Amino acid sequence: MKIIKKPSSKKTVLIIAAIILVCAAAAGAYFYYKNSQPAKEESKVNYNPPTNDERNVSVEQDKKNKEREELDKNPPVVSTANVAIVDANQYDDAVEVRGYIDNVYEDGGTCTATFKKGDLSVTKSNPAFKDAKTIQCGALDFKRAQFAAAGSWEMTLTYKSPTVEGSAVKTVEIK
Repeated sequence: MKIIKKPSSKKTVLIIAAIILVCAAAAGAYFYYKNSQPAKEESKVNYNPPTNDERNVSVEQDKKNKEREELDKNPPVVSTANVAIVDANQYDDAVEVRGYIDNVYEDGGTCTATFKKGDLSVTKSNPAFKDAKTIQCGALDFKRAQFAAAGSWEMTLTYKSPTVEGSAVKTVEIK
């Protein structure tokens, strides 16, 4: 039978102390080196007054912000909404319609997609909503089963609000 000797507790303490000392020396060297390096140019704060270019950029941004606020308060008066059809196609069992209005910026309008083929008609409406610069119609999605026949359908996307209306037309192939 072999007898295993336990290492002496003095050796263990010395080994642990040496490890701690090496780690502390490495950390100290790292922080000394890091703090002795000159600061990078881009990390310095510029406390100088703004240059003319910086002032001009700020003035231009202020003008744009005021114009946007004014447009929100008093939208331009137009007689017809410019309706743009972004997408009107069939994708498998779904028929999707997407569009926007780019010359009106208001709340309270509705977008309506109407498909017609002879006496057949399929319609769906969504409330329109403002984005950064236009009015979006959102997704007007139909199920293929809503269309009684395949073939060419005339799709009209209409925007209507209390102040303005407009529409655009596109032929869509339903399979």
